[in-house]
Amino acid sequence: MTSQLEFGYLFEIHSVEIQSVEVKTDSHYYNTTGLTGRILKDRQLRADSMTQKILDFFRDHPGKSYTAHAVRRKLNFNPFQITSARRAITNLTDDGRIRMTGEKVIECQGEPNNKWTVI
Repeated sequence: MTSQLEFGYLFEIHSVEIQSVEVKTDSHYYNTTGLTGRILKDRQLRADSMTQKILDFFRDHPGKSYTAHAVRRKLNFNPFQITSARRAITNLTDDGRIRMTGEKVIECQGEPNNKWTVI
């Protein structure tokens, strides 16, 4: 474990081992802040791990459809991770792993949200 000072906060960086990530060879992490080195690698691993967990969730529930909020809740992700869950769902859709069903349900904040299912 190492520590990193970033934006005035001290972050602890833990090694993460991922057994098998089959989503893509390049990371689904979008490096919009110019991270480098170990911090970038950590963020890439986290993004790929979340994407894999979401893909596994959909595969474990064939024939069922879920919103991004429902997936986040079912996988016990932090509420602040909804944007990351949406990114993973969009990437899995673009990769042809899951598809939007065309069905919408009212979710958080009273807004309609699309539902996805595994292909």
